[in-house]
Amino acid sequence: VLALPATWLTLRTSGADRAQTFVLRDGTRKTSKAWFHSWFSSDPSGDEIFRHYLKVSGWQDHAATVTSYVANGRFQIKNENGESMVRIPGDPYRRVIHLHWGSDDGEVELKGQGPDRLLISQNYDQGRVWQRATNGTTGWWRKGSPDRDSQAGTNFRLVDTLAGDLYGDKLADFKRGADFVNYLQLQTKYSGLYLYAKAMVGDRVCYELHSKSVSSLAEIMYFDVETGLLLKLEPFRHDTPYVPSLDGYVVSYTDPSYPTETFLDRYREVNGVKIPFLIRQHVQEFWITTTITEFKTNMAIESSEFEKPLP
Repeated sequence: VLALPATWLTLRTSGADRAQTFVLRDGTRKTSKAWFHSWFSSDPSGDEIFRHYLKVSGWQDHAATVTSYVANGRFQIKNENGESMVRIPGDPYRRVIHLHWGSDDGEVELKGQGPDRLLISQNYDQGRVWQRATNGTTGWWRKGSPDRDSQAGTNFRLVDTLAGDLYGDKLADFKRGADFVNYLQLQTKYSGLYLYAKAMVGDRVCYELHSKSVSSLAEIMYFDVETGLLLKLEPFRHDTPYVPSLDGYVVSYTDPSYPTETFLDRYREVNGVKIPFLIRQHVQEFWITTTITEFKTNMAIESSEFEKPLP
């Protein structure tokens, strides 16, 4: 039996500065530095990729110490074509018109509390408000115009209100972060992740991981081969964004049962955990760009904020 020095066996695992050539899903080749090197395998397994992500992102060592968060920032919703195909309610001929609109912008606040409580409040510059939340078991949504004479806080009164419950697929989507991002869920591993291919996300080479889901369509995640960070998610989203510019019109959407592209960028370290401060989502024909300007962890949040407000 040939005994090799231990340094020989670890050489390939510690050479993160060496470049590798990757064959992408489309057959093209790209070169990048890589965190994984091994004598025994050309690629890491899905479990190895996810474990490395937890390590480099800080979730491995700090998951138990991050119990809640409050994030604030700005968002912008644009149609990639600059227009939407809509109908005017009550038109007997059901004619479709081209409605041109620029963007809907505003401020967003995200509140999360472990393990799966989440509240997203969007305050549009046009004066409208859209809220969605879950207490971990049930979910709700409402939109309207804020009553300026009502009390401040999450449970402020809305006028001209539409409201309802989140349930089924929409509630499951919301809890795992298909709407914007649920930061506390970024450490959650989908069942049966396996390496499907290598692909590009922007100018970065990524490991493309799929989940082995029996009951639903596969979730897809993209991890940078050099840094190990999560750069893209493709969660399924069964809801469409609220666009005040389209109020008063009937919009014919296609079936939203296909993946939403969620890009994560501008990572910063907050209390030991790397957090993406720029989130870009491609939902049907919409692009939603969210820039987080403030992120605080372990904030005191009343559990009542996640409960459905009284009418």
